[in-house]
Amino acid sequence: MNDSEKYFKDRKNFLKQSPEEKSKRLGFAGLCYKSFTGNYLKENVDHAKVIVKAQREYFTKNPKRFFCPPTEYKSVLGEGECNAMGYEIIKNQLMTDNELSRY
Repeated sequence: MNDSEKYFKDRKNFLKQSPEEKSKRLGFAGLCYKSFTGNYLKENVDHAKVIVKAQREYFTKNPKRFFCPPTEYKSVLGEGECNAMGYEIIKNQLMTDNELSRY
C-alpha cells in the first residue's frame, strides 16, 4: 500500500468515528500549539482540554473534516504568530482537508 492509499484508508476510518472520538486526536492540534506558542501541548493539560472541547464542537458541525483549524481554539494559542515551518504545514493540511471534505 502506498502513502496515498494509506492516507485515504486512514481518512475513511477516521470519518466513521464519532465527534467525541475524533476530538481526542491531538496530533495536528499539538503541531499548531507548538507552532504558535513554542511549547508542547502535552505540557499544558488545561489547554488540551480546551482543544478537545473545541474539536468536539467542530467535528459535530463538520463531520467530513479530518482536521480542526486552529482558529477554533485560538484562545489557547496566545497572541503570537505561527512560525514559518508550522504555517506551511498547517496551511497545506487544511487546504487538502477542505478539498477532500467535498467528497
